[in-house]
Amino acid sequence: MRRFDVSIERRFLVPLLWLLSALAAIASTPSSWTGASVPATAWLRTVEYGDGKFVALGDDGTRLVSTNGTEWVAHRGNPSEVYIGGTFADGLFWATGQRFNADRTSWTGIIQRSADGETWAERFAGAQFSVLDIAAGGGKLVAVVGASSSGPIIPVARALVSTDGSAWTTNDIGVGFWPYSVAYGNGIFVVMGSSQAFWSNDGMAWTSSPLPSGRRLSAVTFDGQMFVAVGDAGTVAVSTDARNWTLSTTPTTEALWGVTFGSGCYVAVGKQGTIITSNNARDWALAASSGPDFGGVAAGGGKGLAVGRFGTVVWSQLAPSTPVVRLAISRGPKPIIQIFGTTGRRYRIEASNTCGATGQWSKLVEIAALPSSPYSIEDPFGWLLGRSFYRAVELP
Repeated sequence: MRRFDVSIERRFLVPLLWLLSALAAIASTPSSWTGASVPATAWLRTVEYGDGKFVALGDDGTRLVSTNGTEWVAHRGNPSEVYIGGTFADGLFWATGQRFNADRTSWTGIIQRSADGETWAERFAGAQFSVLDIAAGGGKLVAVVGASSSGPIIPVARALVSTDGSAWTTNDIGVGFWPYSVAYGNGIFVVMGSSQAFWSNDGMAWTSSPLPSGRRLSAVTFDGQMFVAVGDAGTVAVSTDARNWTLSTTPTTEALWGVTFGSGCYVAVGKQGTIITSNNARDWALAASSGPDFGGVAAGGGKGLAVGRFGTVVWSQLAPSTPVVRLAISRGPKPIIQIFGTTGRRYRIEASNTCGATGQWSKLVEIAALPSSPYSIEDPFGWLLGRSFYRAVELP
């Protein structure tokens, strides 16, 4: 059982003397980001973490590897190649992108893989494809491809599916839809793109899901429980089933192009050096708002790391994996306590007439699974029994 406190035992206390009060969350999101010196000036579009190292990829065949996020080694690829997306799965780094042909007016979509981020082997090449991202799960690899239909230029989204990383099957996702990112979780592949999402159990048959904002969502990640997608105008949307999406509140209107989760912290990055962070994917704080555009972000080794234009790399130490919890109280005929926590988690609300860890605390209510945040609770005998303080305890 974990307890929350501003003191040693990490409990949250809320005195009824306040008309409306909220204690700061003990889990702080990273607000200080430090630049790293890298041997590259190209636009770094994606970064992955695996086997104790970061691998950043981008334009002009740029490949960078670091074990700590601050010291980088370049392993140059084909300068005609642009790496757009990637993942790490089963001990292998995967990269997607395109290779421009000699005339620079046509290109070949590519998928490559590497065991160490240094030496890469091509596993797929397709003419006039843009292979935008890749995800692994359920014994399969699924890459998303953007193409155009014949005649009028209409975007077409396709999926490349493989069980061995060598032989690939092509399936249509949707017409009039451009895919940007794919993730796997809860037995589902999810593709985000222009104004809607698509999901599939096997990567073969796809079903569309409307998005509440109608905006383009450019990146998606899975945190072990839910999908978190980001996109235009500072949009963040979350879903546990890829069918129903809920918008989160964010402090920016800049386009967001990358999102990750690690050490209990969500980090999203985007245009104009924007970085926003959260502990619950619903309430976000602005960590940075100026500088070169960021295109990719990853978390690993206790660090968050963002990459972008001009070879820009910044990193920050992530907070321990402790969720945000806070309480608020409103005065009235009976005390109304609001708990702001992580939906689905188990909590107990306790009350006392003495502030401090040594006070006599009694259980007010136990919440088996927080149905929403905030969630309101009434203490019918609060004033009568002289209760002046409340605290939230997270249960296992």
